[in-house]
Amino acid sequence: MPADIKQYGLGLIGAGPFSHHLLERLLLRKDLMAVAACFGSQPARPNSPLDCEVHSQPRAVIENPRTQIVYFAEPASPDIIELAIQYGKVVVLTSTIGLTSGELSRLAGLAAVRGILAVVDEPRRWGDDFLSAKAVFDAGQLGKLQRVRLAIHETSLPGETFSNGVLWELGGHWFDQLLVFTTTVPEAVQLRRFYGTTGTADVGFLATIDFREGISAVVEVQTASLLSLRTGWLLEGATGAYRAGRQYSKTPDGEIIDEPVTVPVLRSDPFLDNLVKSLAGDQTGSSQFVTLSHAVRTSVLIELLENSAPSI
Repeated sequence: MPADIKQYGLGLIGAGPFSHHLLERLLLRKDLMAVAACFGSQPARPNSPLDCEVHSQPRAVIENPRTQIVYFAEPASPDIIELAIQYGKVVVLTSTIGLTSGELSRLAGLAAVRGILAVVDEPRRWGDDFLSAKAVFDAGQLGKLQRVRLAIHETSLPGETFSNGVLWELGGHWFDQLLVFTTTVPEAVQLRRFYGTTGTADVGFLATIDFREGISAVVEVQTASLLSLRTGWLLEGATGAYRAGRQYSKTPDGEIIDEPVTVPVLRSDPFLDNLVKSLAGDQTGSSQFVTLSHAVRTSVLIELLENSAPSI
């Protein structure tokens, strides 16, 4: 390894699909290396580095002196996440499912007090549509935001199930993005769930949210639809709008103008790229991180929606 490249040790906890994917990602890098891992009851991964110490307990990964980053590849308990923060490790979650908003808030506060970077690896944050919509929003081209819409009508893959419900497993990704466009709290929410032929497993939802600053948002996700449709983010403000990578505005004489939105070309793994930059003191890409504080807002919104849904 070149002497000018600083390498950070990563401890991996979990045997889910994210663990396999992460190890493949690390093989392509020189600045990050898996130094410790706990795959639970599963044997060591075949593509684990030879000098990666495999432990039988998650605590041993956290306590390993070579571990600087603890990457939870599957849902984790608040106690084990708190332990990693207490040990001063950088914490990366792949999911907040199973954690209440109260637990997340406590962990976010602990990380802030200790000055620990604690984030969620959310791949959808780096999608072209969201980055384009965010660029237009951040530039103030929309004026006061009024309406936000997103619709996904697709058919899930054969054998794909959502044991925690579509709202948590899929909706959480989109609510995370939605809350980037507003800093206020929901004033009124309404949720309708859709069920399959058995009537027990949900296959989609329709969420309507009114925010205190006057933004109206509608998010619909269907996993048993033949439409094969994704609208992407639809944003409409007092002076402009956004749809499908294009910005819309109106001239004084009433002509509607649309123009493409240009966003920087990203490398193949922007999350890990920006994580390494942050560890080296460069915070230029940290605004794209899903912090635990932001994850709290997402969790609160989902809990509000769940409480608003009529029982079946």
